[in-house]
Amino acid sequence: PGMAVELIADCVHVHPALLGDTTRLKPGQFVLVTDSMAAAAADDGDYTLGPLAVEVRDGVARVAGTDTIAGSTLTLDKAVRLCVTEAGVGLPEAVAAATRVPADLLGRPDLGPPRTRHPGRPRGPRRRPAGGRS
Repeated sequence: PGMAVELIADCVHVHPALLGDTTRLKPGQFVLVTDSMAAAAADDGDYTLGPLAVEVRDGVARVAGTDTIAGSTLTLDKAVRLCVTEAGVGLPEAVAAATRVPADLLGRPDLGPPRTRHPGRPRGPRRRPAGGRS
């Protein structure tokens, strides 16, 4: 407790099995991160990362001419999708790892997804009764 795990869920930095294991070992303390560089979601090609020449091939960024990973091209929506499709993580857990968990860890639950006080009750504006008090 008290320690969160951040993983780059691109299935390159971390094996899909480890993603699934981590969510089971650290429920509610698993955070999806991207480590994205400027080529995130861009086509394969040649890019720079600071002074480094980077090649993106098959969506994987590597220092040009080497096998060294150079950040990632991952977007957060793809991280959620890969957690679900490749690691067997449930959709609610994957979405929470990208939204609610990091917001809570920052002490800013207002940054996460909307929370309902009464599950199953439709969300929307509350009507004020006559007299202006709710």
